[in-house]
Amino acid sequence: MKLGEIMVNIFQVVFTLIYFSFLNIGLTIGSILIAILMPLLSSPFAKYIRINHENHYKEMSKSEALIQDTVQGAEVIRAYPVYDMLVHKYQKHLNQIRHYAKKRIRFEELYMKMQIVSTFFGLIFVFSYGGYQVYLGNMDVGAVAAFLVTFERLSRPISELSSSWNQLQTSIASANRIFELQEIPQEVSQSKKKTNSKISKDGFYFEQIHMELNEREIFQDLSLHIEKHKMTVIVGPSGSGKSSMLHLLMGFHSPKQGTIYYDQEPIAVQDPNEWRMRIAYVPQEPFLISGSVIENIQLGKLTATKEEISEVVEKVGINYLIENSSANLDVLDRGGTLSGGEKQRIAIARALLDPNKEILILDEATSNLDVETENIALNAIREFVEKRTFIMVAHKLTTATYADKVVFVEDGNVVEEGTHEELMLLRGRYYKMYNQWENKENVSEN
Repeated sequence: MKLGEIMVNIFQVVFTLIYFSFLNIGLTIGSILIAILMPLLSSPFAKYIRINHENHYKEMSKSEALIQDTVQGAEVIRAYPVYDMLVHKYQKHLNQIRHYAKKRIRFEELYMKMQIVSTFFGLIFVFSYGGYQVYLGNMDVGAVAAFLVTFERLSRPISELSSSWNQLQTSIASANRIFELQEIPQEVSQSKKKTNSKISKDGFYFEQIHMELNEREIFQDLSLHIEKHKMTVIVGPSGSGKSSMLHLLMGFHSPKQGTIYYDQEPIAVQDPNEWRMRIAYVPQEPFLISGSVIENIQLGKLTATKEEISEVVEKVGINYLIENSSANLDVLDRGGTLSGGEKQRIAIARALLDPNKEILILDEATSNLDVETENIALNAIREFVEKRTFIMVAHKLTTATYADKVVFVEDGNVVEEGTHEELMLLRGRYYKMYNQWENKENVSEN
């Protein structure tokens, strides 16, 4: 109900009551009590109405999410015998949606019946009490007839106002989902107070970092120096915390204890958006938007010219995607029409597009590339990172051989660090991993 309609109903009730009061005070008071009977009876159900609508919306969102997952994961679903399971799961959501819809319909029917009963009892009261007043000589028949005709003008607006209260419960249930998003803490920089740290090293420095994620301890007392304008490769077994280190550097997560510095200043005191504007970042899973290949690359620098884009795509070896009009189709379904290697090279080109970036961070950005295309991409990266800080998480250890520093991470701790040659001489964890990787590569080539 619109605000104008609410105001009209309120004025109609007020003027009707004023008119009734001139006819008979007793009959007016009785009519008011009967007219508000239905709102009084329905108000206790407001909480249950809101909860019912909230549950209905939750089930709707779950069913829609299941449909989206099914469409996006069509290959996996077709490869595994999960069709019947997904149909059953979707049917459960539909049953729940139908259940909550039936409850809403039952309440609406009850509400309509209560409205009819309230009007009926109102008319009975006007007939009986009005007739009694006529018998006593306190009213005439014309006044009672006026009450009967005008009573609907009192009960109907009150019923509509009550209905607007129920509609408000539905709106609150919808608004609660928006409020949940609004209550997500915004990223803000900490107060820029001077720190008493004696850190004098340029580049990144992790100082006694403790971090938990989903109640799981990731790092405990982690300390590490990543030199400025150097290439640092982070390696280690899966789940050791490599990507979490990059997320800390990007400001996606915050440490529970400890401080991360860049050029002797805590990164936590910097504005998150301004800080990330200084970083070129390629995530583990390349993210593509619906649009052309050029539009996806241009996310790295919105003001980039066509010449700048052409130069970077040629360096990473995907110039055919924009030169061949038949290949430069729109990217749909997060790049479902592209190969894994093409998506990674688009993400790398995006990161290399802006020459003003100070830092380059790659999270297994070449995992889907073959040897030839990986070398092309790495040559472009090496050219870009000259006089820049370059940090890379790698499972392929090709890049570790020419890195300025290799950091081996295991169980959230830095186990070994040094150049490739130094760690090979240690014959420790890195030495073992490198030999296993090299043997696997030799087998693959043969």
